[in-house]
Amino acid sequence: HFSPGSTFKAITGIAAFEEGIIDENTEVFCNGSYRLGRKVYHCWKKEGHGSTTLVKAIRESCNVYFQKAANRMDIDDISKYAKAFGLGARTGISLPREASGLIPTKEWKKKRFGVEWQAGETLSCAIGQSYVLSSTLQLAQAYGAIANGGKIYRPYVVKDIYSPDGELAKTFTPELLGQVKLKNQKTLKFIREGLYQVVNNPKGTAFYRRGQGIQMAGKTGTSQVRSASADKVYQKCENMDFDSRHHGLFVGFAPYDRPKIAAAAIVEHGCHGSSAATPVVEAVVTQYMKKYHPQMYLENLEKDKTVREKWIQSMRAPV
Repeated sequence: HFSPGSTFKAITGIAAFEEGIIDENTEVFCNGSYRLGRKVYHCWKKEGHGSTTLVKAIRESCNVYFQKAANRMDIDDISKYAKAFGLGARTGISLPREASGLIPTKEWKKKRFGVEWQAGETLSCAIGQSYVLSSTLQLAQAYGAIANGGKIYRPYVVKDIYSPDGELAKTFTPELLGQVKLKNQKTLKFIREGLYQVVNNPKGTAFYRRGQGIQMAGKTGTSQVRSASADKVYQKCENMDFDSRHHGLFVGFAPYDRPKIAAAAIVEHGCHGSSAATPVVEAVVTQYMKKYHPQMYLENLEKDKTVREKWIQSMRAPV
């Protein structure tokens, strides 16, 4: 398991939306950092993202937006939704040594370290750092639930078992473990819109790895291997010693409007989710769509042309 980095922001967004902290129109100003007490929390974009809504915050992975929202919540609020989507627990897949990950709570910290939870720790956890740990399998399971409306399925490895004479002896199908029940019907709608724009909007962090014919939605993430001092926050990852470089993550689902597959990847010490992990998921999803849903793949090729023309026109429009 690893820190999920910014892939966890979708969970923080769900928690904030469900708890009434934000809605689709809530704007937060990001100037590149956020101070809480004596500590300054930096956004990955030094100059900041300016006025930011939920969809934009997901699309451009704004740390400050989610940290400000998290500061109005309790860590147990975030943990409740993270656990509901399957994070912090083994999926039950029939493979040995599955990691459970960790979704922290105030009670957990008190038992583990004997001290109280601090507000600043919530800000770090909100962007998938600090104590938060998950496996890529858990991330795929969680994003699958975001895509399908909240259904949590147990992943499995073997589809069919045949006897020596070639007869089908046993077949396996997805096992529904539970349904995430959300209060606000709009919550997943706007989370999914943000995830779609990550890949399909020119300002999205994975736009240049969006692929063709798959209409993918998803989230990039950077998992810090070591915390950086203030003077090295914006140091270029590729210039670091290899063992100190961040892990790159991407988790997504496709197609956006008719989801058939969810996939996640992590490239250890790959620095960036967009350039390291996204191409892996893109390749898997593309081959899956071509093999199992060829007609949908061809239909999505036409959609891609329309979407591309739409964004080009919007970029050319006068300010």
